[in-house]
Amino acid sequence: KSVGLNQVILRYASDKHERIYGMGEQYSSLEHKGKRIPIITAEQGIGRGKQPVTFAFNRVFMGSGGNWHTTYTAIPHYVTSAARSVFLTNYSYAEFDFTDDETISILSTTPTNTLCGQIIGARSIPETVAAYTEYSGRMEPLPEWAYANGVILGMTGGSAKVRKVASMLRDAGVPLAGLWLQDWGGIRNTSIGIERVWWNWELDESNYPDWHALREEAAMNGTRLLTYTNPFLMDARGPKGRLYREAKEAGYMVQTVAGGVYRLGHEPGVSFGLLDLTNPAAVRWIEDVLHDMLKNTGAVGWMADFGEYLPFDCVLHSGEAPIAVHNRYPEDWAALNRRAMIRAGLGSKNEGGNGEGMFYSRSASSQTPRHTPLMWLGDQLVSWDAHDGMKSAVLGMLQGGLSGLALSHSDIGGYTATPGRHRTRELLMRWMELSALSDVVFRTHQGNRPLHNAQPWDTPELLDHLRDFARLHRALAPYRAELMRESSLTGMPLTRPLFMHYPHDVVASRVATQFLVGRDILAAPVMDRKTSRVHVYLPPGDTWLDVWTTQQAPAQPTGPRHGHGVWLTVDAPMGWPAVFIR
Repeated sequence: KSVGLNQVILRYASDKHERIYGMGEQYSSLEHKGKRIPIITAEQGIGRGKQPVTFAFNRVFMGSGGNWHTTYTAIPHYVTSAARSVFLTNYSYAEFDFTDDETISILSTTPTNTLCGQIIGARSIPETVAAYTEYSGRMEPLPEWAYANGVILGMTGGSAKVRKVASMLRDAGVPLAGLWLQDWGGIRNTSIGIERVWWNWELDESNYPDWHALREEAAMNGTRLLTYTNPFLMDARGPKGRLYREAKEAGYMVQTVAGGVYRLGHEPGVSFGLLDLTNPAAVRWIEDVLHDMLKNTGAVGWMADFGEYLPFDCVLHSGEAPIAVHNRYPEDWAALNRRAMIRAGLGSKNEGGNGEGMFYSRSASSQTPRHTPLMWLGDQLVSWDAHDGMKSAVLGMLQGGLSGLALSHSDIGGYTATPGRHRTRELLMRWMELSALSDVVFRTHQGNRPLHNAQPWDTPELLDHLRDFARLHRALAPYRAELMRESSLTGMPLTRPLFMHYPHDVVASRVATQFLVGRDILAAPVMDRKTSRVHVYLPPGDTWLDVWTTQQAPAQPTGPRHGHGVWLTVDAPMGWPAVFIR
């Protein structure tokens, strides 16, 4: 019998020594004991607690600075050091409260008067992940070109600039898998001094007058073209606003309570609408738009951006409460991108396609792994820090992998430059080293302020570094192919936290600056400026070999009754990140 509940609290016992991980891509928290984590997909924010940048952005645009828990992929699922797991299967807002040593509380809003979930008990964390991903879905292996052919270079600027830069890379010997041209639909410089693309999802022939010739030239060199989309439509005069006007007339965007398009936008003079994915006609329409994009451009990959912006005070076609749909929206967005890819003949061989297609998502819900081929970690600052910089990208990847987001990557060099802060050459080069090891694809981004940021083609030194680490990434392709096959069968992430294979080691449970690639590679890249050494923790029970010196570290005893592994100080000058093989 319905009793009209609007909240349910589930409370149960927890071992005070049990460590808690997961909850989607959590960028600031490796172990969640003592914390309260909200389940709400959102912009992660600019700074996320790094001061004074967070304070400044919150003052200008309320909430835009974010917080330690803000994430694009808040997933109501955790894993413990004792290989136990609890997850919810409904999408409403929830809070997981781990602040009590001996109890865990889950508060959930319940517009449907129901709270659904599952409990998992297993012998190991990998077995727990395998059980959970039977529900969430498992990500399939990527097309070979995406992970085995070199760098996917992100850039804007039109045909002439693209040709010039691509030629520079080829002359420098850089293997070039793809050209990701985010401005394929046009570009504009904003009133707040950053570069933005037009959200209209049609080829801008003034920017790329010879797109198809460019695509054919790239193909002759083994390079694919990639584009960009998101679920917004920008209100603009002339052809740039054509799709907005069409969707407005048909009622395809989310509405206000008073009627009319719910307009979003933080920039003076610019507004946009968000597609209503509870409207079947709107879903068919935007799926057709994406299908036409692929057929008309010949692109085989694209960024499927955003998915976190459904307002809580909007009106939906389905009549559902927005709070019940908000966290589901990223999943629906990924699913329709998948269908467009299949219709364009780019799906997997099992889907009747040529196996060439790939898109990458920023936001995620519990079952997003069923639909998206690849995740990316969003818009980190062009910085080294653990709040919102390089270190936070590593942590987000490690946590997300526990919830089915097994194939992931970051923007090499970060994305967000702020006044007074730009991307340095040193940061860009160290991020190349990180991504060559941690990321399933090796992709760059110019960032939001391209003229202020160091770019891979700026100097011969940067080009040489890009070449070396694109080649390293390519050399690891056979190993990654095997890991992707394993992941498709078990849900295991390619890049793993140490505690996944060393759950009884307290030190391993706290290390967030190094990681495992599969079971047999341990990497500890430099993630601090002006540093040429790193402290590396080698877990117990295995013998590790330094790949550059071939020096062997002694094996350590294993098991909960034995001591910890060993700490080493390792030389890591530029170009020589610390890497060990088991």
